[in-house]
Amino acid sequence: MEMGINEFVQWVLGSGGAVIIGSWIAERVPQFQLLSPEKKEYSFFMFTSIIWVAFYLMLNYVPQAFIDAASPYFMGISGLFVVVVLGKIFHRADKIDQE
Repeated sequence: MEMGINEFVQWVLGSGGAVIIGSWIAERVPQFQLLSPEKKEYSFFMFTSIIWVAFYLMLNYVPQAFIDAASPYFMGISGLFVVVVLGKIFHRADKIDQE
């Protein structure tokens, strides 16, 4: 089953998607890793709140015509993302130990 833009936005807003996206991004930002645990908590809450609000605004204020026009690009990029992640997982699982 494919997830279109509308389904993705609903997932971000209602299923903890903003937290998952925020976590994925934050773990790849070196400056985030340097923060104290308390600052990480506050920064992460603020960051995921911004993500959630941005998607909420998109849901309510972006014209459907724009969403329809962006849909093929979203489907292509999201498909590439899934394939890259699956390829990374496969590479780790299939790696032959050379020692």
